[in-house]
Amino acid sequence: MSFWTSLGLSFANLRTKIGRTILTSFAGSIGIIGIALILALSTGMNQYITRVQKETMTSYPITISSQTIDATSIMQLRGQMLGLSSQKETKEYDDKVHTDYQSLKQSDAVTNNLIQNNLAEFKKYLDDPTSEIHQYVGENGIIYSYNISFGVYVKNPNQQLINTNIELDGGNGNSNRPRMFNFVNMGVNNESAKNFSEMVAGTNGQPISSVVTDSYDMVAGSWPTSYNEVVMVLNENNGIPVQSMYQLGFITKEQYTAAKNQLANKQDGEDFTLSYEDMLQKTFYLVPSSENYLKNENGSFSQIKNPEYDSEGLMNKSIPLKVTGIIRPKEDAKNATINTVVAYTNLLTNYVIDCANESAIVQAQKNTPEINVLNGVRFNATTDEEKIQDTKEYLFNLSDDEKANMYQLILYYDGKSQNQETDVDTNSFDMNALSKLSMNPQSSMSSMLENYLNDNPNTTTLLAIYNDYIGGKSLEKNLASFGAVSY
Repeated sequence: MSFWTSLGLSFANLRTKIGRTILTSFAGSIGIIGIALILALSTGMNQYITRVQKETMTSYPITISSQTIDATSIMQLRGQMLGLSSQKETKEYDDKVHTDYQSLKQSDAVTNNLIQNNLAEFKKYLDDPTSEIHQYVGENGIIYSYNISFGVYVKNPNQQLINTNIELDGGNGNSNRPRMFNFVNMGVNNESAKNFSEMVAGTNGQPISSVVTDSYDMVAGSWPTSYNEVVMVLNENNGIPVQSMYQLGFITKEQYTAAKNQLANKQDGEDFTLSYEDMLQKTFYLVPSSENYLKNENGSFSQIKNPEYDSEGLMNKSIPLKVTGIIRPKEDAKNATINTVVAYTNLLTNYVIDCANESAIVQAQKNTPEINVLNGVRFNATTDEEKIQDTKEYLFNLSDDEKANMYQLILYYDGKSQNQETDVDTNSFDMNALSKLSMNPQSSMSSMLENYLNDNPNTTTLLAIYNDYIGGKSLEKNLASFGAVSY
């Protein structure tokens, strides 16, 4: 049989049995279509899961901080307390009220189960390219953030230099000690600028992560590329809080107060409209915390209070920050997590860390790890005798101005001590006496302090001064407050 004959018979056979042929072809295609649908569904589901995982890990990354709480121990303690509570329910009441220590025990449990992580060694492990952890790291990589300490100042519309942490209620933020003693400052009192935060850094040395650039629209300007560049962050309504407008120097105190009064009177607050150009021309002045100290003649350091009053000196040691861009969250952004009005890159973080580590106060503290450079006394005084001796040495080494101020504080403490012992209200008398004393020449009060220390001083007062102003510090706390970073 020739080829053409066999081919013709095959076509004839298909034509006469076309129904069965169609059914057979359809049955075979069902399996292929089913497999294709399963593959499509599986691929789509895997892509969806991957996207959800990426968004979740970006919004809630695995974080390891310098301190953490042992949650397991706390849960175990809570379980024990619940067990004791259930047992007490079976006891008979004895018509007496008993003391319950559960809340105090829970509070102590949190304090006692605070764990200090060794981040320096852990960072070495993460930085080691041979570490097995790298096979589990996602595309966003490992990002380090540091709790750097600095202040930021800005000029308001009246060209007055203000602290961007200026309190909104006009208070000075001091404690409830008598106002005349607020000038006494022997410890550390710093707090980084609340309106500033660091953007998430990218991988391979990129200063800004794609997570940030994908979540925000650049409405004006460009992204920062240098350490001294920042962006302004608008909200979804293309605005910034009125409090931040005041703190960042876009409106005056009078304008802010007037707006608050309008709201208090059930009126709409004034809309302080700003142009993009005005915002891009704004300059902020960052001062690392390590620059807020002056070296004394005796080798110790004193913190500068209200440095904005010395505008020229502040400008000389500040880092000018230029606004290069204005960003706004995208409508569908799930990771628009910048919660401050101003954002900077890790380039600035690294620059501030380098400035702090090379500063005079950090170097002095590292060279004398057993002595507190802020007051010249040792860190590890344990007995009352050592604390009293350290307090005396510190007071003797003060300048005449500081001795005069401290002598007034000592009289106040002595008055409080007598008041507690005799249950007599002598506070008003003490304050009147101090007011008269403050009119004496400072050299006279300085001599009075020296005579007081040489003539059997009140040990309770000296211990109170040590506990309130001198003690409670450590090498680690000092270095951290100066902005030093060791990992």
